[in-house]
Amino acid sequence: MIVNTAFLEKIIFFKIYLPISKPGIATVFFVEYVAKWNSIMLPATLITDQNKYTLPLMLKAMIMQDDSTSGAALAPDNAVMAAIVISTIPLLLIYIFAQRFLLAGMSLGATKE
Repeated sequence: MIVNTAFLEKIIFFKIYLPISKPGIATVFFVEYVAKWNSIMLPATLITDQNKYTLPLMLKAMIMQDDSTSGAALAPDNAVMAAIVISTIPLLLIYIFAQRFLLAGMSLGATKE
């Protein structure tokens, strides 16, 4: 009955389908965001200027620095670890704000009714 009424009023998507799918959409968004955030291969292929490196690519460059060829000093381990912790802050913030939707979306198909 409510679906027919919503269909007639042309609000079926926004009032019924979208609220039901919010947990699933949030889960897919978060998983894809983490995958893109941690992506190294595509930026390493496309970006040649070190000033334009993405954060994960810059961390990789800091960790994999070789002082035998360039003569540059290696980055201290504490600086690398601090940079890694700082790079996780955006992911943690997104998780904190979307936690309710993520948990609902991940457990959506886990239970049988």
